Amino acid sequence: MIKLALLSEELHEAGIPLIGLCETLSDHSVAGPATFFPSEEGFVRIDWDSKPLLAWITQAAAIIAAHDPAQLSESEKMAAVVLDSGIAASAIPGWATWTEAEAAAWYDTNVTALIDAIPDVSNLTPTAFQNNAQLIVAQMQDIITAQAAVIRNLARMLIAMHNKTWPELEGSE
Repeated sequence: MIKLALLSEELHEAGIPLIGLCETLSDHSVAGPATFFPSEEGFVRIDWDSKPLLAWITQAAAIIAAHDPAQLSESEKMAAVVLDSGIAASAIPGWATWTEAEAAAWYDTNVTALIDAIPDVSNLTPTAFQNNAQLIVAQMQDIITAQAAVIRNLARMLIAMHNKTWPELEGSE
């Protein structure tokens, strides 16, 4: 079995100047220079812009013989990343399917409400402030935890959108 997209990438990466590639059942003649290579299912035909050099034909034959259709072509790899990005986004609890109003309601309940619950300490005496310090610190910890959850989910969503938009960048440095 020949995977034409992958084989085309392999031949182009090797610098072979082909203009066309196809799988055919026979080695019938075609208009323009072409070379036929035997394959499991017939022939692989390479079309050339001009008469091919023997070195190109030899190199192409070696690449076709070594071709592994189990490998993914670059376009298949990018398609897998795009598919994975949708799966990753849908795995973010709630966020993937929320409307803007639902997201705002969640934020108001889980972040804004915590902030509003902090007592106004501007008018407290030092003793009263000390007496409420543990409560205030606990409330601040709750706010930080809620904001950390928002930031973490935003980062996950950003990466999912990044991978959908630019799948070729996933994992690159």
